[in-house]
Amino acid sequence: MSLINDILGAIGAQGNNPQAQQHQDLMASLSSMLHNPAMGGVGGLLQKLQSGGLASAVQSWIGTGQNQAITPDQLRGAMGDDQLQQLAKNAGMSTQQASSGLASILPALVDKLSPNGQLHDESTMSKMLDALRGGGLPS
Repeated sequence: MSLINDILGAIGAQGNNPQAQQHQDLMASLSSMLHNPAMGGVGGLLQKLQSGGLASAVQSWIGTGQNQAITPDQLRGAMGDDQLQQLAKNAGMSTQQASSGLASILPALVDKLSPNGQLHDESTMSKMLDALRGGGLPS
């Protein structure tokens, strides 16, 4: 099973429906954003979310327990409109669709990037993110 399918399965958006395709497009856009050195990779995104008031949620995603859900509004407040607008544009959707999709995707994505309560090293995470852009590699 690919990383994309693992994440889509975790959020209940598998199959050939429009929502699953939107989530795949959004994950590809997110992967591209995270490869931008200015973002600082996954660590930079997580730090931004933690600084934006989502520290306990981020810790739950990395940890081995239940992943804490976030709302699209919480995500928008932590990430900022500019980044969400760019992600949405790259994914071909509205900012509202992007924030809603990311609020669903991020807990599952970070969970997959942090087995046993620890984030993978940057090299491994980079390869995993490449799988999101390229249609999925074995997880």
